[in-house]
Parts: sequence; structure tokens; C-alpha cells
Amino acid sequence: MLAAMKMATMTNKMSKKETRKLLTIEPAGPADIAGLVELLNIKHPTAWIKRISHAGLQKFLRYSINNLRSVILMARMDDDRSAGYIFSTFDTKRFWLGFSSRYPVTMSRIISYRLRGLYNAYKRRNHEQGNLSHLPGFSWSPSGPGTARIMGTLVRKEHRGKGVATELYKRLFDALREKKCYKIEEYMGPDYCDFVGKYQDCGWDFQQLNKGYKMVKYL
Repeated sequence: MLAAMKMATMTNKMSKKETRKLLTIEPAGPADIAGLVELLNIKHPTAWIKRISHAGLQKFLRYSINNLRSVILMARMDDDRSAGYIFSTFDTKRFWLGFSSRYPVTMSRIISYRLRGLYNAYKRRNHEQGNLSHLPGFSWSPSGPGTARIMGTLVRKEHRGKGVATELYKRLFDALREKKCYKIEEYMGPDYCDFVGKYQDCGWDFQQLNKGYKMVKYL
């Protein structure tokens, strides 16, 4: 039994090491928009994405890729197929104001959906009587040049457990430090336990909420 466990540990370490050899992580470019759309639709990082048109999502990604207040990293294997992505913004208020002025129709749809969501959440809170009702809801820190937010991250199933997510996070932290950010935040749903390893490896602190967790890391 002990020998088998040691062998499994060695195999896992070798797998992660081999993955890093084959893995390329670099900023997303315009040619990555189609791949990003595919990844975002595997699991929507935020609900409004499925409420806007395909063209609207492409506009948002094109704007984000070219914006100085966002960092989008793509992980690729040696066959050049995307293994995953991570998407972060900072000075978020100015990021969204810029998008709103450039694409007002798409932004109005996002705002409309978000307002409906906030209203429905308010109504639910007034009727819920659960054991976690005393815990706070999720909220971002105030927007500012030094505070970053993770909008989404995903690693394809076939590449999970190989250190890809950890490498994406570490590269993102480096990129944000270069942009003078000192703090990064992320919302994690109730399935936090399924991903606890990647957060421990990257040094996050977490706060339990009435639904999910708030993840915070000081850079």
C-alpha cells in the first residue's frame, strides 16, 4: 500500500513537471477570441454572459484584450490547443466606463440583467431562514487602480490535476504586480472544496459567505 502511494505521488509530480514543459502561458490576443468564447461557454464565469449575443461577447473580449486595465492569460499545450484561461480586471470602474462608452447597447443589456439579479437576490434574502443567514453576502472591495478582480478562470477537464491552474494564477499575480496592483479578489461558489488545492498552493485567504466564499490575496 505504501509503495503504491509513493508511486502515485511520484507519477503525479512527473505529470505536473511534464505538463509545465509542454505548457505555454501568454497574454491573449485577437486571434484567441474564438477560443475564449468556447472556454467561457463551457462554464459561464458570470451569468450575464449567456444573456448577451455572440457578437456582444466578441466585442467584450476584443475590448478587454486591448484594454490596459485587464489581464487575460491563455494556457496552451504543445498542440497549440487552449488548455485554459484566467481573466482579471483592475481599476474596474474605469474599465467598465470605457466599455459602456464604446458599446452602450451591449452594456445596457448587462446592466439590465444585473439589476434584475440584484432585485431577485434582495427578495430571496427577505424570505430565507437558513443557518447561514447570519453570514455576509459577497461584495467586491471598492474599485481602484491597485485592486484587481478575477472575472473568470477555467482549465479543461483533460488538463486538470496537472498544475495548470496554479501556473495560471502565479503568472497572473506576476502580471498584476507589474501593473502596481497590491490586492486581488475572487468569488468562489459553494463548490469551493472541489478546488481548495489550487487556492492553498497560491496563498489565498478566504471568507465564508452565505453562499460561497470570498477569496483575497495580497500581492
